Amino acid sequence: MKSPEPMQNQQKPAETKPLTPLQLADCKTGFSGGAAGMICAPPSGGHVRIVGDDQHSYCYHVMSRTAGGDYLFGDREKEAFLRIMWRMARFSGIKILTYCLMDNHFHLLIRVPSRVKFNAKFEAYESQGRPDERPSQTKQQGEERLIDHLRTLYSKAYISQLRAELAHMRANGMERYADEQLTKYKERFCNLEKFVKEL
Repeated sequence: MKSPEPMQNQQKPAETKPLTPLQLADCKTGFSGGAAGMICAPPSGGHVRIVGDDQHSYCYHVMSRTAGGDYLFGDREKEAFLRIMWRMARFSGIKILTYCLMDNHFHLLIRVPSRVKFNAKFEAYESQGRPDERPSQTKQQGEERLIDHLRTLYSKAYISQLRAELAHMRANGMERYADEQLTKYKERFCNLEKFVKEL
């Protein structure tokens, strides 16, 4: 078999110097300035995310932009977005420390509290009598606090329907399914990924 002949007039690619971090920061896409300092995606194929455990509080910088970079946020849309953002934050238990909302993207600096501590107010609890301790709470009282908290995001009609469904499940021996239904709400609390996705 004959080997291919080199092409005539083929130019060698010009050697380029690596860009400095300042030049990379001016690039329109690609650079994320993380510990790897690479323009390419990491070998895993996605961005590296550092998400803490459920026991501690953590702070995060969140950035999201509109699809295609379109300028979708006018004054009215920004106001509507801010109202939704604050309501979702209250519902999720997430604290917005500061934010910047622009025409095609936004930045948030948020604190995600301990999910274990946040959800404890919705669980049954037996006080040990210590002065700094919260008072005892039955499972029913915890559930009532949870349903009260759901009003942050859901309408009265939705809450009424939820109460009716839970009562129906319990009346028909489906306690476990009622608990699973409520657990789905608690899984959304203090959850960075779900907060950003729902926002």
